[in-house]
Amino acid sequence: MSNNGNNNIYGCCKKMLCNVGFFLLNLANTSNIFRYNTYSYFENCEISNKEYFKEKYIIEKLEVAMCESKAYLNPDLSIESLAREVGTNRSYLSFVISSYKNGFLSYINGYRLAYLMSLVKSDSKILLDDAIYLSGFKSRKTFCNVLRRQGTLKDISYLKNRYICKSINNIIK
Repeated sequence: MSNNGNNNIYGCCKKMLCNVGFFLLNLANTSNIFRYNTYSYFENCEISNKEYFKEKYIIEKLEVAMCESKAYLNPDLSIESLAREVGTNRSYLSFVISSYKNGFLSYINGYRLAYLMSLVKSDSKILLDDAIYLSGFKSRKTFCNVLRRQGTLKDISYLKNRYICKSINNIIK
């Protein structure tokens, strides 16, 4: 299902609210209805609202890049390439991810780990090394480090029971 109708309504409502807000702001300042200058108060609110909507927009674009185009499957994914795909610069993307998530690598590796677990659970014949590389991890060592830091006990025990291997057994200890 597409949310294009909702996005159009949201965009129209947001634009209309901004226009109404600026109209009331100008009316208040030009007709001296308020005793104090309201520009300084509303400018700060407007900036924070703009930043809030900008951050939400970047997060939505980021989720599209991760869920629909599965950018995390690229083992060479960098914050620069993801920023280009999302349509922002590297610094702002890093700021947004750090504000809402635990950081770029943690965010990307979370998707990779979830994808690996879905691969392993859906395909009974897949080898662990194949699943690791298909999920976007560069190496088994990187995967094990991510599994140790971000994996749940359920994930670890599932992999331990499915693949009897030294690297996963070491994570349990």
